[in-house]
Amino acid sequence: MQILLKGYYGFGNLGDDILLAVTWKIVSEKYKEASILVYSNFNENLVGFDQVSAYNHYIYKLTSPNVKIIDWTNYHEVDLVIDGGGGVYFDYSNGSMLRAITNQVARWMGVKSLNKIDKWLRTVTRKRRHIQFKKRIGVGLGIGPYVPAAKLFYQHLVEIGSTDVMLVRDRTSLKYLNEFKFTGDASICSDLAFCSDYWMTDIKLHKNAAQERNRVGIILLDWHEGMKDRFEVFREFANNLKREGKQVTFFSFDENHDKAYKNFFQNQFNFEAWKPNEVPLNHFLNSLSTQDIIFSARAHGVILSALLGVPAICIGTSKKLEEVSKMFPTSTALLTEPITVDALQTQLKRVTDHYDEVLGNLVRDVNANRQLAAESLIRLCQYL
Repeated sequence: MQILLKGYYGFGNLGDDILLAVTWKIVSEKYKEASILVYSNFNENLVGFDQVSAYNHYIYKLTSPNVKIIDWTNYHEVDLVIDGGGGVYFDYSNGSMLRAITNQVARWMGVKSLNKIDKWLRTVTRKRRHIQFKKRIGVGLGIGPYVPAAKLFYQHLVEIGSTDVMLVRDRTSLKYLNEFKFTGDASICSDLAFCSDYWMTDIKLHKNAAQERNRVGIILLDWHEGMKDRFEVFREFANNLKREGKQVTFFSFDENHDKAYKNFFQNQFNFEAWKPNEVPLNHFLNSLSTQDIIFSARAHGVILSALLGVPAICIGTSKKLEEVSKMFPTSTALLTEPITVDALQTQLKRVTDHYDEVLGNLVRDVNANRQLAAESLIRLCQYL
């Protein structure tokens, strides 16, 4: 049996890397004799690739030396495709007015019809799909958003239409599936990172004494728009914290994507990036666990912080962060835009003034999400 794990894998994104590790562990336990392939396009075949050769081979460390890494140039026939890796189906790239019109027609037709048309066109033109499969399952996926003239919209709808089961990460994603007329099995699945027994190994959680709770972590990213203004706010906030004697560390979960972020902060502040070829996973997570509070503009920044026992504040610059904040109803807060220094300082004071209470709430929120993840895992195994 051949199984393909397909997602945003090998690009050096920490959240997606952990999802890959969890998915591989689940599949390898379920199908002990299966041949497992991992789909990763971040290599020399990708236009604009600017990393060391074989960069994505860190995948072997997260999974097993026995997996086989393939990319878009390979033709393969597999029994099962498991799509994972968080936000796979979205697109902010704007095309022409014609693209916007064709996208609207595609939306009206729905994913099942588009997939049938795509199959017919490939038969007529003798242009086969690179990956042939018998069954396809999406796990923990985010669906949307799409701008009206999104260049990848048609392609994504065809892929969704070829999927038998969609376990999505939030109600917004479920809403998009309904809009796209998805006819397979669809339900909400908790983020697989909450299956922490599959990846939280060899991590020595560090807790500062009550009188030493002065470490603040900040996780930002390169935004599509409004980036410089947001960076300026966080620079002012971090400088204020330094003047108060607090230790500030900026973290990047994606060294290949966060180039502007890195250039803006690394010379003035402590800056740590997830470098999967250089830094062991447990070392980076140990560093995160030393923080007393984390402000995160990345969804998995909030989730991983919580699992490491660190209260986090959601920087609500995306719908994804709004959904993540709902996972922690009693232990976190959502800062909506415009993000201001005063708002950041208010949230920091709220947490530090009631730290033990927040930690207690955090434990309860994490346990609730772990239970949901365990239920999602049972449901996934029923589909496998």
